[in-house]
Amino acid sequence: MLKAIHAQQSCEWPNGRRKRSSKIYGLRREQGGRRANMPPLLRTDCPSQSPRWETILDVDALADTDKKNWVLKRVGCLPPEERLCLLNLSEGGKDAVFVREFDAVAKTFVTNGFALPEGKQQVTWVNSDTVLITRDWGEGTMTQAGYPFVVKELKRAQSLAEAREVFRGEPTDVEAKPFVLRDSEGTIHATGAVRRIGFFEHEYVLFGSKPINLNLPKKATIGGIASGRLLMTLNEDWMPPSGDTPSQPARSSRMTWPNGGRIRCAPCPPSFSSLDLDKRSADSPPQETC
Repeated sequence: MLKAIHAQQSCEWPNGRRKRSSKIYGLRREQGGRRANMPPLLRTDCPSQSPRWETILDVDALADTDKKNWVLKRVGCLPPEERLCLLNLSEGGKDAVFVREFDAVAKTFVTNGFALPEGKQQVTWVNSDTVLITRDWGEGTMTQAGYPFVVKELKRAQSLAEAREVFRGEPTDVEAKPFVLRDSEGTIHATGAVRRIGFFEHEYVLFGSKPINLNLPKKATIGGIASGRLLMTLNEDWMPPSGDTPSQPARSSRMTWPNGGRIRCAPCPPSFSSLDLDKRSADSPPQETC
């Protein structure tokens, strides 16, 4: 086990979500790295037997420059170009992180870019000038478990005090965090929040004139959208309201987006889960069953 963990050619996790993106980003342990938790951020072309990795950020060098024990915990790049990235840097590996905007082409931090002070927080891109953030906004914005539950929208050049609240979970939640549902072309189909109502259960809420709860199993995880279908993974047996045969654990279930901009869980009846989405056009693909 230790040999696998410390192997020079450790595994990378490709995003696999966007057809237009020809790059894969990963943290890869390099020989001579000084900090076990801080391999460099690398990039390569689409998978091949002999990938040629390009260093995007030397985290060791950044730690020396900043005189911080940086651990790079998360990287979120804006699709489909994936040039602008939000780096989550933790001092020593703790939960609280600093967030800094990074240009993966210029290989440098963006001047006057998004920069968030240390905190328990999660940030996701909406577009190049807008992000959704959940963090400690002050008194009454952290759950009993110690995580944020208020999501706000922040525009470029705005201060945190100017961020606009778009969603508020409950103090009894484990946490609430933003999500943006994009297809393989990078087109946004919905923005919303994920409420973790238990350590293994959560609810998805879509933003609009008023929040709309998606009628999904509490242990289902949305993976993305492809060919007009919402993809999710089930982590428990699920008996649809129609009385159909229950799905098996850990199998993929798909939801279709039929004409008229409605989302339905196939093969369940329309009454199970349907809602209008303003962003869907009249020429949406017809409904299909799994």
